[in-house]
Amino acid sequence: MRSDALANQQEIIRCAQQLFTKYGVADVSMNRIAKTLGIGAGTLYRHYASKSALCMALVYDNLAVFADKSHSYFADTDETPIIQFQTVLTWYLQFRETNIDLLQNVDAGIEATNGKNFYTSDIYQSIMTVFSQILHAAIPTLSIETCEFRADMLLAALKNASYTYQRNVRMLTREQIVAELTDLFLMRN
Repeated sequence: MRSDALANQQEIIRCAQQLFTKYGVADVSMNRIAKTLGIGAGTLYRHYASKSALCMALVYDNLAVFADKSHSYFADTDETPIIQFQTVLTWYLQFRETNIDLLQNVDAGIEATNGKNFYTSDIYQSIMTVFSQILHAAIPTLSIETCEFRADMLLAALKNASYTYQRNVRMLTREQIVAELTDLFLMRN
């Protein structure tokens, strides 16, 4: 990428982050970001095809840190697979809670495109692989394909709408959700 294009992207990210922090993600449109930057909406959309894509760019680095931390933890720990699952799941829920407003837009964009490009992205595959490896370590009789399926379903179950419902309507704590998901995905009684 050309240096001027990279500088433009960084300026868009900086501006969006400031506006989102000040007004909230839901109340900031792409047009407002473009106007604040003094650029045309078309220029903004050339860099980020949607608000969802812009929100993903804002959380991408944190998501990559989570994935790297999880892979390192999995490779270096001697904890039981159940503890590994609970630890990594807790980190993931903390990440989602910290970035909840941005991730709501990311989730909406994923749904609008039926997951096109997202589920095959390196970052999604990295996160899915972490959970798949832990599931396989916990239940070695499962095939890799089954573990990947379960990891996909775990991540789908933790999208904002579902997770927020469990927290705000069912009144479950993060710890309770981790315990329930441990039982559900690792088939404990």
